[in-house]
Amino acid sequence: MNSVLARFTENPLMLQAGITMYIVWAVCLFIIAQQEKEEFAWFAFVPFLNLLLMAKLAKMNPLWWLLTLTCVGLLIVPVFWYKIGERKGSLPAIMGALVLLPCFWWLSPIIIAASSKRS
Repeated sequence: MNSVLARFTENPLMLQAGITMYIVWAVCLFIIAQQEKEEFAWFAFVPFLNLLLMAKLAKMNPLWWLLTLTCVGLLIVPVFWYKIGERKGSLPAIMGALVLLPCFWWLSPIIIAASSKRS
């Protein structure tokens, strides 16, 4: 029983951290989608559909989200955040790239969502 799921369920702190991270990212993505006037902003709260929404907000081909289902997905999701941040202004673009660093996983989406849209 060495699976990733078993590790999360054995350690309640890890489970809480994972759920908190998911909620933070979903709320930030929802805010960004509402700012962009996306019709399906609620996709932010649904697993896998949130990745489709990220691709749409990043103005990338929606088929890119299929790559997120593979190991390459660990690199694609930060690209989505970078592209979304790039559309919001220069500082958020940098924050989108910093999603690659574990200490910025939770901070970058918050800063991108809080930034005002570039005019």
